[in-house]
Amino acid sequence: MPETIGLNGIILSSQPVGEYDRRVVILTKERGKIACFAKGARRPTNHLAGLTRVFSFGTFFVYEGHTSYSIHNADIKNYFEEVLKDYEATLYACYFCELADYYGREGLEAKDAINLLYMSISALTDDRLIRTLTRYIYEIRVVSDAGECPPLDELFADPTGSFSENTINAFNYIVTAPTESLFKFTVSDGTIKQLGNISGKIIEYAIDKRLNSKDMLPDDIEVK
Repeated sequence: MPETIGLNGIILSSQPVGEYDRRVVILTKERGKIACFAKGARRPTNHLAGLTRVFSFGTFFVYEGHTSYSIHNADIKNYFEEVLKDYEATLYACYFCELADYYGREGLEAKDAINLLYMSISALTDDRLIRTLTRYIYEIRVVSDAGECPPLDELFADPTGSFSENTINAFNYIVTAPTESLFKFTVSDGTIKQLGNISGKIIEYAIDKRLNSKDMLPDDIEVK
């Protein structure tokens, strides 16, 4: 067996392959987005069965093949069990992971992307936070971090006439604040709805494929 390497990251998706195996996509700090095969992970007694679930965050010990990686073991630091037990939270987290997958690239260091995704999924477990706002923050920031977020005046003919000052200030904060501070502010329901209009336009502008998990979410501008 080739020498294993440890990669720190989070599982974006986990799918069955064949009769007993799994294919997982992991966003890693060191090597960006990678595809890994976990042999026997669908067998209940296999040591990988509990280490290849979506959202699992930790260190993955893998060995590299010609076209993909194989998982040998993992040290999972957070399974996000609370998210997995909450159907709505799971839908949001799957959507966040699909956006992270869209922007993830193999070979590109992804420390900031992992930090943003981790903080966003964690925010879904905080009862004090409105999940639609968490969603809009993640949408705006992930596109902004990818360098694809246009100025508001390119999306709207008259941003200052369409949105309140609070909304514009909130938008500017989202694209510039440190990641660890993104989910530490609150705004009115009206501002959340306006941020939903903005994030919807940004996603339409930046994303050139259908995001299947997006169809499962609550209405874009309905406050939950």
